[in-house]
Amino acid sequence: MTDHGDASTVERVFRQEYGRAVSVLARAFGDIDLAEEGVQEAFAVAAQRWATDGVPASPAGWIITTARHRIVDRLRREASREDRHAQAALLHAREERDEVEAVSGQRKVPVLVDGETVVIDSRQIVRYLYEQYGGERFARSAGELADDLDGELAETCELPARVAQ
Repeated sequence: MTDHGDASTVERVFRQEYGRAVSVLARAFGDIDLAEEGVQEAFAVAAQRWATDGVPASPAGWIITTARHRIVDRLRREASREDRHAQAALLHAREERDEVEAVSGQRKVPVLVDGETVVIDSRQIVRYLYEQYGGERFARSAGELADDLDGELAETCELPARVAQ
Protein backbone atom coordinates (compact mmCIF):
# COMPACT_ATOMS: atom_id res chain seq x y z
CA MET A 1 0.00 0.00 0.00
CA THR A 2 1.20 3.46 -0.83
CA ASP A 3 0.00 6.85 0.36
CA HIS A 4 -3.43 7.37 1.85
CA GLY A 5 -5.94 7.85 -0.94
CA ASP A 6 -8.08 10.91 -1.00
CA ALA A 7 -11.01 11.71 -3.25
CA SER A 8 -8.76 13.03 -6.01
CA THR A 9 -6.81 9.75 -6.14
CA VAL A 10 -10.00 7.71 -6.48
CA GLU A 11 -11.26 10.12 -9.17
CA ARG A 12 -7.99 9.83 -11.11
CA VAL A 13 -8.03 6.02 -10.97
CA PHE A 14 -11.71 6.05 -11.96
CA ARG A 15 -11.06 8.17 -15.07
CA GLN A 16 -8.03 6.10 -16.09
CA GLU A 17 -9.21 2.57 -15.30
CA TYR A 18 -13.03 2.46 -15.39
CA GLY A 19 -13.32 1.54 -19.09
CA ARG A 20 -10.61 -1.11 -18.88
CA ALA A 21 -12.09 -2.68 -15.75
CA VAL A 22 -15.58 -2.82 -17.28
CA SER A 23 -14.28 -4.36 -20.51
CA VAL A 24 -12.25 -7.03 -18.66
CA LEU A 25 -15.24 -8.02 -16.52
CA ALA A 26 -17.75 -7.82 -19.37
CA ARG A 27 -15.56 -10.23 -21.30
CA ALA A 28 -15.25 -12.52 -18.27
CA PHE A 29 -18.95 -12.58 -17.35
CA GLY A 30 -20.59 -11.86 -20.70
CA ASP A 31 -22.78 -9.10 -19.28
CA ILE A 32 -21.82 -5.44 -19.56
CA ASP A 33 -24.50 -4.26 -17.11
CA LEU A 34 -23.26 -6.67 -14.48
CA ALA A 35 -19.67 -5.56 -15.13
CA GLU A 36 -20.54 -1.87 -14.81
CA GLU A 37 -22.40 -2.42 -11.55
CA GLY A 38 -19.53 -4.46 -10.14
CA VAL A 39 -16.95 -1.82 -11.04
CA GLN A 40 -19.10 0.94 -9.56
CA GLU A 41 -19.43 -1.02 -6.31
CA ALA A 42 -15.66 -1.58 -6.29
CA PHE A 43 -15.00 2.15 -6.64
CA ALA A 44 -17.43 2.86 -3.79
CA VAL A 45 -15.49 0.43 -1.60
CA ALA A 46 -12.20 1.97 -2.80
CA ALA A 47 -13.33 5.44 -1.73
CA GLN A 48 -13.82 4.14 1.81
CA ARG A 49 -10.90 1.74 2.12
CA TRP A 50 -8.20 3.72 0.39
CA ALA A 51 -8.82 6.66 2.71
CA THR A 52 -7.83 4.53 5.71
CA ASP A 53 -5.63 1.75 4.30
CA GLY A 54 -3.91 3.68 1.53
CA VAL A 55 -3.84 3.19 -2.23
CA PRO A 56 -2.75 -0.33 -3.28
CA ALA A 57 0.31 -0.86 -5.46
CA SER A 58 -1.91 -1.73 -8.44
CA PRO A 59 -5.16 0.26 -8.16
CA ALA A 60 -6.54 -1.14 -11.44
CA GLY A 61 -5.89 -4.73 -10.31
CA TRP A 62 -7.50 -4.00 -6.94
CA ILE A 63 -10.61 -2.54 -8.63
CA ILE A 64 -10.94 -5.48 -11.06
CA THR A 65 -10.42 -8.07 -8.32
CA THR A 66 -12.87 -6.40 -5.94
CA ALA A 67 -15.46 -6.00 -8.71
CA ARG A 68 -15.03 -9.65 -9.76
CA HIS A 69 -15.61 -10.80 -6.17
CA ARG A 70 -18.71 -8.61 -5.89
CA ILE A 71 -20.11 -10.00 -9.15
CA VAL A 72 -19.47 -13.61 -8.14
CA ASP A 73 -21.11 -13.01 -4.75
CA ARG A 74 -24.12 -11.46 -6.46
CA LEU A 75 -24.48 -14.36 -8.92
CA ARG A 76 -24.28 -16.87 -6.08
CA ARG A 77 -26.94 -15.01 -4.09
CA GLU A 78 -29.24 -14.89 -7.10
CA ALA A 79 -28.75 -18.60 -7.83
CA SER A 80 -29.46 -19.64 -4.26
CA ARG A 81 -32.43 -17.26 -4.07
CA GLU A 82 -34.12 -19.02 -6.99
CA ASP A 83 -33.60 -22.38 -5.27
CA ARG A 84 -34.99 -21.05 -2.00
CA HIS A 85 -38.03 -19.59 -3.75
CA ALA A 86 -38.69 -22.87 -5.57
CA GLN A 87 -38.42 -24.83 -2.32
CA ALA A 88 -40.74 -22.40 -0.53
CA ALA A 89 -43.30 -22.58 -3.34
CA LEU A 90 -43.22 -26.38 -3.26
CA LEU A 91 -43.65 -26.43 0.51
CA HIS A 92 -46.51 -23.93 0.30
CA ALA A 93 -48.25 -25.99 -2.39
CA ARG A 94 -47.98 -29.14 -0.26
CA GLU A 95 -49.38 -27.38 2.80
CA GLU A 96 -52.22 -25.89 0.76
CA ARG A 97 -53.10 -29.28 -0.74
CA ASP A 98 -53.06 -30.90 2.71
CA GLU A 99 -55.36 -28.18 4.06
CA VAL A 100 -57.83 -28.67 1.20
CA GLU A 101 -57.88 -32.44 1.68
CA ALA A 102 -58.29 -32.07 5.45
CA VAL A 103 -61.24 -29.70 5.06
CA SER A 104 -63.06 -31.54 2.30
CA GLY A 105 -62.14 -35.10 3.16
CA GLN A 106 -61.97 -35.74 -0.57
CA ARG A 107 -59.14 -36.31 -2.94
CA LYS A 108 -58.57 -33.46 -5.37
CA VAL A 109 -57.75 -34.41 -8.95
CA PRO A 110 -56.37 -32.09 -11.67
CA VAL A 111 -58.45 -32.31 -14.87
CA LEU A 112 -57.88 -30.62 -18.23
CA VAL A 113 -61.03 -28.69 -19.20
CA ASP A 114 -61.08 -26.51 -22.33
CA GLY A 115 -57.28 -26.30 -22.36
CA GLU A 116 -56.99 -25.27 -18.70
CA THR A 117 -56.20 -27.37 -15.67
CA VAL A 118 -58.99 -27.39 -13.09
CA VAL A 119 -58.80 -29.13 -9.72
CA ILE A 120 -61.99 -30.94 -8.75
CA ASP A 121 -62.79 -33.62 -6.22
CA SER A 122 -63.20 -37.25 -7.22
CA ARG A 123 -66.96 -37.29 -6.55
CA GLN A 124 -67.53 -34.70 -9.26
CA ILE A 125 -65.70 -36.98 -11.71
CA VAL A 126 -67.85 -39.92 -10.64
CA ARG A 127 -71.07 -37.97 -11.14
CA TYR A 128 -70.05 -36.85 -14.60
CA LEU A 129 -68.97 -40.32 -15.73
CA TYR A 130 -72.12 -41.92 -14.31
CA GLU A 131 -74.30 -39.44 -16.21
CA GLN A 132 -72.37 -39.94 -19.43
CA TYR A 133 -71.96 -43.71 -19.48
CA GLY A 134 -74.81 -45.16 -17.43
CA GLY A 135 -74.87 -47.20 -14.26
CA GLU A 136 -73.74 -50.76 -15.04
CA ARG A 137 -71.11 -49.93 -17.63
CA PHE A 138 -69.72 -47.21 -15.42
CA ALA A 139 -69.69 -49.40 -12.31
CA ARG A 140 -67.60 -51.96 -14.24
CA SER A 141 -65.11 -49.26 -15.30
CA ALA A 142 -65.04 -47.82 -11.81
CA GLY A 143 -63.73 -51.08 -10.46
CA GLU A 144 -60.74 -50.82 -12.80
CA LEU A 145 -60.13 -47.18 -11.89
CA ALA A 146 -60.44 -47.71 -8.16
CA ASP A 147 -56.77 -48.58 -7.76
CA ASP A 148 -55.74 -45.22 -9.25
CA LEU A 149 -57.95 -43.23 -6.89
CA ASP A 150 -57.37 -45.29 -3.74
CA GLY A 151 -60.75 -47.01 -3.94
CA GLU A 152 -62.77 -43.78 -3.79
CA LEU A 153 -64.48 -44.40 -7.13
CA ALA A 154 -65.53 -47.93 -6.21
CA GLU A 155 -67.05 -46.76 -2.92
CA THR A 156 -68.94 -43.96 -4.64
CA CYS A 157 -70.25 -46.22 -7.42
CA GLU A 158 -71.70 -48.81 -5.07
CA LEU A 159 -74.75 -46.70 -4.38
CA PRO A 160 -76.21 -44.79 -7.36
CA ALA A 161 -78.24 -42.76 -4.85
CA ARG A 162 -75.02 -41.24 -3.49
CA VAL A 163 -74.14 -40.04 -6.99
CA ALA A 164 -77.42 -38.16 -7.31
CA GLN A 165 -76.73 -36.11 -4.16
